[in-house]
Amino acid sequence: MLRRFTRDVITGQGFTHSCDVRQVMIVALLKKSAFFSNLSQKAAPMVNIFTGPDLKRWSPITYLFILIFAPAIFFVTAMWIDAPVTNALTNWPPQIINFFELLTRLGESDWILIPTLLFWGVAPVSNLLPLGYRLQWRLRTFGAGCGFVFAAVALPGLVSALIKRGLGRARPVHMDELGTLHFSPQWGDWTFQSFPSGHTTTAFALATAIYLLTGRWGALAYIGAVLIALSRIVDGVHYFSDVVAGTFLGVGGALWVYHQYRKRKWGFDGHKKGHRLRWAVPYKI
Repeated sequence: MLRRFTRDVITGQGFTHSCDVRQVMIVALLKKSAFFSNLSQKAAPMVNIFTGPDLKRWSPITYLFILIFAPAIFFVTAMWIDAPVTNALTNWPPQIINFFELLTRLGESDWILIPTLLFWGVAPVSNLLPLGYRLQWRLRTFGAGCGFVFAAVALPGLVSALIKRGLGRARPVHMDELGTLHFSPQWGDWTFQSFPSGHTTTAFALATAIYLLTGRWGALAYIGAVLIALSRIVDGVHYFSDVVAGTFLGVGGALWVYHQYRKRKWGFDGHKKGHRLRWAVPYKI
């Protein structure tokens, strides 16, 4: 009977014209969740290409193609797309701009790195406390997960900080006088640290780590990452190409960390198929 009710809810059958709003909302949510679940399952093989055994099949020609193709895309985007997108998004209504100014704070890494590092260091000593076996196991598991999140966010964030200071791309505040392709390394001047977007890198690295740890519903974190990336353009502190580069750096860095964990069996089971692996405790019990 429960199976029949679920089928009727998903298909919308069995409802009359006088059905209340709650039933309509349930139908809409279930249909959207079914679509989202299928989309997440289709993304699993793609993740495995960058983390699993398929990664070893990449040839040097593939890496060479990426090294040539990526800069070409950047220059095309910087020359013809960055300026129009910046002018369009920074002229949005003030109410929308104020919303994105509040949202962009979530792209900073301190509120992520400090708690995860703290709990990662404290969780292993839980066996010294007079706690039950089940609670100790869960604390150590959660601590190991915090360690993975810390590494997945900190590594691409560090790379982003070094690249943006080394390249010294001028931010949109200098667009009228210097253009979109001016580079002048200024380690002490934040207005010359535009490429790539650090907030975007952090947001997508965190979203990827959450997705790898929690499965299909964790992919909802990418919605927040997209909004944070958009906020950097709306606030006029990054170009569209900065955000795109930060997206690839955040996702790629988190996947690389995950690949290292998976290869060394640090917390994840070493299964060869699929990317959603059971989280295991890396400490002896």
